[in-house]
This record gives sequence, structure tokens and C-alpha cells, in this order.
Amino acid sequence: MKRSIKQNLALNTLGILLLCNWGNNDEKTDALVGGGKKPEVNFYGTVIDNTGTTVNANDITISGMYRQIPVYLEPKDLTQKDYNPADNIARLDLAEISKISIENPEKLYTFLNRTYIEIHVLSNDNKTTNKYIIETSKKVLFDEVNESGPIEREVALTALQEVNVKGYNKDIKPAVNEVKSNAKDTPKSNTPEPESKSLLLSQYHHIIPHDKPVIVPGLLG
Repeated sequence: MKRSIKQNLALNTLGILLLCNWGNNDEKTDALVGGGKKPEVNFYGTVIDNTGTTVNANDITISGMYRQIPVYLEPKDLTQKDYNPADNIARLDLAEISKISIENPEKLYTFLNRTYIEIHVLSNDNKTTNKYIIETSKKVLFDEVNESGPIEREVALTALQEVNVKGYNKDIKPAVNEVKSNAKDTPKSNTPEPESKSLLLSQYHHIIPHDKPVIVPGLLG
């Protein structure tokens, strides 16, 4: 039986929608950043790799995540190969962390054919330390601060000594309509010049040090 033009068009449209949906599912990820985009919240501090080199870092994440990072509580029997670490999960937020360190990068554990490494996490009260295990496939992603421009870095946890989170900040951008309104209503002759670039940036840049535990609305789950 021959199909009508409308039937063929409907079938073609359905096929395109199915293909688009299939592609979108492939791109879904638990990471909060990716595709070349920077995280909305910039966690900054220092990173020390296995060469002993300390660098200043911006946009620190763990495999693209800065909140709800899954780690696992250590079982009593670390030799139990059929143990599933996902049975006992903790989720970390960089906003609550002062330091992540790898005490013994050569000591690895294997559960269900996946390899894990032990990390020590110091809370931002600088008093509480907890131990967890995490997949060795995870990486610390950050921009190394450089005079000629930021250098994108990836450091595997097996090649990491420690990450020190000194604080975080979030860019606050004015609404587009507000900018256009100000540009239209304010004559150029009456617009004061900013004293410095830092003063201008401070109007739209909210800096939050790690001196005390703080909460950014919408950051913590």
C-alpha cells in the first residue's frame, strides 16, 4: 500500500526526532561543566602534582564537578574484590573543603574490576579530616594561573599530591535590559570614569574567601 505524502512526512519527522533524542542521551553527564565551558563558580587555590610543583589554580573541579562529587566510604576489608563501593556513597562539595590530599598514590584498591585510590579530605573548618576512596579515573581539572594566560591542566589523582581550596567566587552579570537602559538614559558627558579596572570589576564580581564556612544560594544540593 502506497503511503501518502503526509504519512511520509510524519514518519520522516518522527525519525529525525528519535535521532536527536538519541544523540542528546549520549551527551548527558553528571558533570556540572564540560564542552569547553567554565564552571559558573570559580574555586581557586593551589595544586601540587607528583613533581612537587605548586601552581596557583582557578576553576578547580573534580572531573568537571564542584558539588555533589561522589566518593565512597572505605570498607573494613579492603581486599574484598566483589565489594561494591557504590553501596556506601558520600557526596562532597568543594565549598565545604579546605584540602584534598593523596597520602599514598601507589596504594590502590580494586573492587568489581574498578580501581580506587584513597583521598584525605580536610573540611574548611581546618579541623575535620575524613578518608574516602574514589575512582582512579577521576582527574583534577583547573586553569593554571600564568602571566601569558591561563593554561588548562588535567592531573590524574594518581599523579596528585594535594589540592588546596582557598575560596570561590561567582561572576554577577547585570541584566541586558538594565545595561541598555543605562546606556540610553545616561549622557556620556555625565558618566564618571572608573578609578581602576579593579573597581569596575568589583561591581560585578562577588568574592567569597574561605575564612569561614559560607553557603552560596543554589550551590549546595
